[in-house]
Amino acid sequence: MNPSRPLVVFEISRIPVIIQPMAVVMLLVFGLIWVGQGVSLAKVGSVIVFMVVALVSIIGHELGHALMARGLGMGVRQITVHGMGGTCQYQRAGSPARMLAASLAGPGAGFLLALLGFIPLFFLGSHLPGALMEVLATVLSINLVWSIFNLVPLSRLDGGHALGHLLRMRLRSDQVRKISTGVSIGAGALLCLYGLSRGEGFLVAFGGYSIYNDVQELRA
Repeated sequence: MNPSRPLVVFEISRIPVIIQPMAVVMLLVFGLIWVGQGVSLAKVGSVIVFMVVALVSIIGHELGHALMARGLGMGVRQITVHGMGGTCQYQRAGSPARMLAASLAGPGAGFLLALLGFIPLFFLGSHLPGALMEVLATVLSINLVWSIFNLVPLSRLDGGHALGHLLRMRLRSDQVRKISTGVSIGAGALLCLYGLSRGEGFLVAFGGYSIYNDVQELRA
């Protein structure tokens, strides 16, 4: 299977959505991490629930970017779900204020999805079937954690993009590049330290990868 060849292509509100094979691989990996050690039929079901909810959540997050960008006149080429999450490609760049709004719309959509999971859990609780409770709890957890994490000012996350657009309202491009990259390196270092203190290898790896790319960016 060619990892760069689309696995699934469809449209939502006239926006092309492309799912690459590596997206499914990474969803499976994270699903196995999510349910923990051991193999059982129940855990297989939990992995499937995680994969489906995570995929829908990624698409929902990117739709937040896409619908905001389209509403602000920037247009949308496509949404791509890949091994590192998802991306939304705009047809044209907008003003810093419009780009800021589009950047924040992704986490905003994620918080909305988290709320949709929280409300029935809070008001109905144990009256819900067990399988539905698991789905709603997964919706809440994935979207809440991912949306908060995405606001960290790392250069490849929405928080970093938003910081750059915010700075562009007042500063020159060269100043924006230095400040935003410096903040990203600091955030990456803090993420590594937090990951080490919590024994979270993924956070350490992600923070280290971000720092490496930021340093390469400054050297370019």
